[in-house]
Amino acid sequence: MNNFGLPEELGWRFDSLYQWLSRKYPMTVEHIEIGGHTFQINKITDPTAALEEAVAANSMDSFATPYWAELWPSAIALSEFVAENAIPNHSTVLELGCGMGLVGIVAGHFGASVVLNDREDDALRLAELNYLINLSVVPEVLQFDWIAPVQRQFSLILAADVVYELAIYQPLLHTFRTMLAPRGEIWLAEPNRPIAKDFFKVLSDNDFVWEMIPKKVTRNGRETRISVYIIRRK
Repeated sequence: MNNFGLPEELGWRFDSLYQWLSRKYPMTVEHIEIGGHTFQINKITDPTAALEEAVAANSMDSFATPYWAELWPSAIALSEFVAENAIPNHSTVLELGCGMGLVGIVAGHFGASVVLNDREDDALRLAELNYLINLSVVPEVLQFDWIAPVQRQFSLILAADVVYELAIYQPLLHTFRTMLAPRGEIWLAEPNRPIAKDFFKVLSDNDFVWEMIPKKVTRNGRETRISVYIIRRK
């Protein structure tokens, strides 16, 4: 396995992660341009097959569905938003439900101190792999379920396409309330699902306010309208 000229210790870590993942999933690479820089994203070749396999194995657990295996338009939109909007100096940044880690990688590229979160082992392995190859740094990762968030606070939480079913609303709200620093912000990208409207009512009822910035992402010939929300406590 080519470790792409990484320092020896990082090269060994990259190779270990890649070998682990490639034994389980066929892998491919996509190059994505964000903010004038090209990022190399390793990903699963057939995320649909991984999704179907996981659904069959965990039919009663919606949280176990491997949405992390897909590079969603919301992640691209949020990455572009991060590149376009300077993250304040000395910010501590959490990418929540990081999947492949693109948003956190872009934030790290532009100077943020980033921590990656997901509940799935393989998602964190893939995000670490991608962070390593793009930034030549081993990222800090936090593995936790939103039902039981870590008692740690961040000045900026990044979240792409996390509002996709009702069962997630209360755990996600709990995570925001627990992990957002008192004057912090949440930057959340969402593809205008009708079901998400209820989540923003939940936020409003729990003393959060927001502003929305519309974005468009064209991917594989298809345009998707994404809303990026800047969310704060009242």
